[in-house]
Amino acid sequence: MNRLDTITLYIDTREKNPHPYLTLRGAGINIVKQQLELGDYLLTNGEKTVYVELKIENDILSSMYDNRLSAQLTKLSMKEYSMLVHVGDMFTSNMMTYLPTNLQNIQTLVSIATSIALKKGENRVGFVQYENMDQFEMGLYYIAKKLHNDLTKGGNEMIYDENLLDIKSVEKIYEVSEEDRIKKIKTSIIMRIPRIGYKTALNLLEHFNYDMKTILYEAESKDITAVKGVGKKTFEWIEKIYR
Repeated sequence: MNRLDTITLYIDTREKNPHPYLTLRGAGINIVKQQLELGDYLLTNGEKTVYVELKIENDILSSMYDNRLSAQLTKLSMKEYSMLVHVGDMFTSNMMTYLPTNLQNIQTLVSIATSIALKKGENRVGFVQYENMDQFEMGLYYIAKKLHNDLTKGGNEMIYDENLLDIKSVEKIYEVSEEDRIKKIKTSIIMRIPRIGYKTALNLLEHFNYDMKTILYEAESKDITAVKGVGKKTFEWIEKIYR
């Protein structure tokens, strides 16, 4: 494991989760408890900072109901690099039963909320879903490596990208090829759009040569609906969530 002692992780003093972060400590990352004005966690190399807002289980939905999430996303979107992370099962929450069927997916809800926040901010807030805190820690570790490489190698890689969505364990990161892993992640992202199943997601991705930016943000209705299995309603969902 690379030593990442150029990186500091700040954890808000109000964050009560008892997770020990042994992987991060073992990598040499400096961990500091401090009251933060924005986010629950900050990862920084001294030049770039990633703001992370963590929601566990039903907190993400309750924060939507009392408008905390909207305010938090708006502030996060003012920062160059920021993420909203949900830890827990996003399909079985008992609060989901109060929502319309086509919105019973936290990914959809957060995408809509993020799009609204973008009208006030400047930058897109990344959203990542993890099943448990171990996966969340590996997500932080991945960002720390990006920040470390940016500082020591002078690279300009994006801090947030689709790799974060597929982190399950240390072993998971290395068990498949980079290309296959990215394709799998992109397929899962497209499948989270209402009305799109596995086959249609593959058709879309192959049609646009796996270019997510074109599919989600740039392609016009006539280009999207030219793909087999994709209709106008599907394009409307893409437009509503991502544009």
